[in-house]
Amino acid sequence: MTQTSLSASQQQDPSLVSSGDYSQIDFYGIVDGHTDLGNAASQPSITLTELIEHPTLPAGQPHEQEGSQLDRQIVLTVSQHDAYFHLQTRIKNNTTYQILAQGLTVTYSYLSECPDILDRGIALVNLSSGSGKEGIPEKYQSQTTTHAEPPYRWMNDPNGFCRFQGRYHLFYQFNPFGWTWGPMHWGHMVSKDLVHWTHLPIALGPQQEEIYADSSYAGGAFSGSAIPVDGQGHPCRGDDAQAICFFLTHHLERLGDATHQVEYQATCTSTDGIHLSQPTVIINRDAPGLAVDFRDPKIDLTALQSGPEAFRGQAVIVAATNLPADYGEKFRQDQGVDQLDDEHMSGDQGWFATKAALERGREKAAYSTIPAIVAYTARPNDDLSSAESWHYAGPLLMDYQHGVSKTFECPDVFDLDGQQIVVGALMHYRDRGGRFQPVRWYAGKITTQARSAAQTRSTASTDVVQSLHLQVGSSGWCDSGDSYYAFQSFVDDSGRRIAIGWVADWYGIRNPETSTANGLMTYPRQLHYSHGRLISHPVEEVYQELLGQVLPLSSNGDMAEETGKSYYADLHLQPSDKSDANPDFDLVLASKGECSLHLLRQGGEIRLATQGLPTDRLKLALDLPAVERLEVFMDGTVCELFANSGEEAATVLFDNPHGSGTLAQTGFKIVSGREAFVSLELRAMNL
Repeated sequence: MTQTSLSASQQQDPSLVSSGDYSQIDFYGIVDGHTDLGNAASQPSITLTELIEHPTLPAGQPHEQEGSQLDRQIVLTVSQHDAYFHLQTRIKNNTTYQILAQGLTVTYSYLSECPDILDRGIALVNLSSGSGKEGIPEKYQSQTTTHAEPPYRWMNDPNGFCRFQGRYHLFYQFNPFGWTWGPMHWGHMVSKDLVHWTHLPIALGPQQEEIYADSSYAGGAFSGSAIPVDGQGHPCRGDDAQAICFFLTHHLERLGDATHQVEYQATCTSTDGIHLSQPTVIINRDAPGLAVDFRDPKIDLTALQSGPEAFRGQAVIVAATNLPADYGEKFRQDQGVDQLDDEHMSGDQGWFATKAALERGREKAAYSTIPAIVAYTARPNDDLSSAESWHYAGPLLMDYQHGVSKTFECPDVFDLDGQQIVVGALMHYRDRGGRFQPVRWYAGKITTQARSAAQTRSTASTDVVQSLHLQVGSSGWCDSGDSYYAFQSFVDDSGRRIAIGWVADWYGIRNPETSTANGLMTYPRQLHYSHGRLISHPVEEVYQELLGQVLPLSSNGDMAEETGKSYYADLHLQPSDKSDANPDFDLVLASKGECSLHLLRQGGEIRLATQGLPTDRLKLALDLPAVERLEVFMDGTVCELFANSGEEAATVLFDNPHGSGTLAQTGFKIVSGREAFVSLELRAMNL
């Protein structure tokens, strides 16, 4: 990709952009049909023509007095054979440019590089062209107003969630080219309060040239994590840090050829929280038995602080994969799995499924491999960014009870309230309620397990070595809804363990007419472990920043007009020890056209349910012996429900995927069962 000059006579339908005090502009997009435009000067390009204002000419009219037009043009060109492009150039401050794209469709563009970029963020650029091709909409729209999401395009897993120099940084999987999954980049946003987010420049691109050049390749900068470090590269408090150290997966595959897939773990750093260095390889897939699925490195400093003596105090990175079934005999025995078959490996009566809508028995699981989370450790004071510092420590966890699933994704490990917690998403698994790829937590103690060196090194040996092993004492689902995925946590400077997740749309709920972005994050949740449960509850900043005025209840409970599509409901139920404490109830949380979302109790079971949506057949029930309090955060197209102050959480998406984006959405309404509640408070959201 080069910079050249281009005659102004070739311009058609240009857009105007004023730079203000920004000094760089970035363009992401698609090469239109790999078209041969006839000559080298007319190859796919973006032309920026600087406009000089003159008092006798209309605003924005070019004036030739100060140099020739060629002197005031920047032309960025792309190979006509490429599939995608990213172009960037420096620009002058306080200058207006005419911008023309030829042979290209710009799908995401922004101004960056200004003195207060962390406070102001990027300035999005609209390059809608006269060709009718989709570019950047003039104004992005969203049906959510209080959740972290990009302004446009596709978002998935949270990455690099950390605190650094007074701000919380959230990176995320991002496709700037479309509304669906595609070449993976790292998007980036920051917040001072975990509630209000500022969009920053894209932090990482796919790196592999094949992905931009050839649409038959897929992959890019996959998921990863981060840790703040001091000037010597040692972990420290985020507000005292001099840099952020990142760990991520690079992925490359040729579509339709599963044998081609390559994944490895890489590392890079940032000293300003915006610009990341070029990633370098840190962990290859050279340990025996590791599957081609080998990704999502998550670093932690707490899990081994009081761990086994041989590993005590070491840093640990966990990665998601699967391993041969005979690699985890101790896990299999501890989990009581006598045979490798559906009867013993389906967990809570779940089944193997590669798509959310596939019913039981449509596909067959591979019983020869087991979902696994493997560990790599580094000694205290080792250079965490050096490949030589990290040593394979074997499978930390293999889940035979849910062995029909393909693999884990997005693992995590940490110490919490005296327990070591391991978290992972079960890929290609549907549970008995029909939920797809749910996220599971495992609590216990990390010990060591004697293994042959052939299972812990890349070369066979008869030696016996010690590897890490989680002795699981309790386990459960992180979220009882249908849309929670890619859990990632970190410890902030006040010592809180905070997690966030991606609100995944497995069932096709979101409507492109409703939202210009496809993907958002949950509210950040503070974690605790108590009485055999992982407690997950919105951080206090959510309450402080978002809860507004109390909405008075009407006599008939019809609050749809007053609450609108975004509100908070705090519901206290009758004590469960009363004989009449469990009457049924039915609350409408949202409705839009023929679609609605309900919170109800039937036969003593509390659950979320939809009508008119692809999720109608799912059973989204709370797994609690008694429920005394329910909190509902309804934010347009996403609902987060918390029971008993976080003993159970449930995240669901809501929209009308069938109708127009102009359909009005209404909110809270009591259909029946008002007597089930001791108190019911509704509050507006500070949007």
